[in-house]
Amino acid sequence: VAKQVSVACATLALRTAAEDPSAVGQCTRLALELCGRSTHGLGLLKALADEAPNVDAGAHRIRPLRAELQRVARADVFPALLQATGVDEVLAAWLQHGSESSLHDLLGGVDAPAFSKLTSVRTAVSTLIVAAEAGGGQVLDDASLQALRAFLGQCRQENDAECLADIARLTAALAASEPHGLQLAQHLPEVWDLALTCVEHPSRRIGAQALDAFLVLQDVPVAQRHPALTRDAFSRLLVSITRSCANSTDDDEDPEDALFQFRAVAADVLVATYFLLRETYMRTIADEMKSSLVALTEGGSPERAEAALYVLRVARREVCSDLKSRPDVAASARESVGAVLQFAEHPAFGALFQSGRGF
Repeated sequence: VAKQVSVACATLALRTAAEDPSAVGQCTRLALELCGRSTHGLGLLKALADEAPNVDAGAHRIRPLRAELQRVARADVFPALLQATGVDEVLAAWLQHGSESSLHDLLGGVDAPAFSKLTSVRTAVSTLIVAAEAGGGQVLDDASLQALRAFLGQCRQENDAECLADIARLTAALAASEPHGLQLAQHLPEVWDLALTCVEHPSRRIGAQALDAFLVLQDVPVAQRHPALTRDAFSRLLVSITRSCANSTDDDEDPEDALFQFRAVAADVLVATYFLLRETYMRTIADEMKSSLVALTEGGSPERAEAALYVLRVARREVCSDLKSRPDVAASARESVGAVLQFAEHPAFGALFQSGRGF
């Protein structure tokens, strides 16, 4: 009942506000009294945000209406809820539904004091995702960049799979955020270093989400990236992707489905990686193939070798087009092909061929 009262009062406030923005405050205060200053007020806060786009008001009234919504949320709803329920829950609802914060607001602007009080990393991550995906706001100043750098370092301490999945999504959201993505690529390589750590996680579901950060990065010219986001980072990424394209150790996901989904996302990243690394790409895959063959002769699984073969096949068109014009690529390609031929002579190759996997 309290939830329905919240929605009804929010709707009444907004419909009345189409004619008189000041009425928002009266209806909101009434709703707080009816709901009790308790967790039900979170429903009111969300309802105000959800109903706002449906207000039938002239263009000249929309701006003052939104300003009044912000004022009422800050002056009435937010303080009342802080006294009634858990701080993290209230701050999360406020930051996601009430304040419409930008990344700058959260890290160094008007909402930074509230954001800094969050004790749950997952709540803070979810809040940053909302702001990053919404975009807009000022370019981040040095203090905001430092705050984000410190927070990303805090994220590295997390080991809960669900929280890590959110962190992986955050890295992709930050990379794609406008106008912050290019700025972060220039000044905060920690975003992609954290994404790379997520790619290396045993769960491919987490790794696939983090790969989106690298898909976005490929649109940033190399000359405009931080030096840490050039060849060395992508060499490490190549090895991580190759090993994640082999067997899964996550019991909570379907291995075949997870493998298919991860490879589907990884393919575009691998092509972009080839264009940056070229001969290093081929040499790295040759080394991975040789290493996996040694393990195979000692009774190991053929899946590492098949994964290396898959990564080689993804960039086959780009490699073939470089063979005549780039002698260094041709030399490393011969090395890779030699390793593939050794693999083809092993009985495990035939077994994989018959199963259709990798071919």
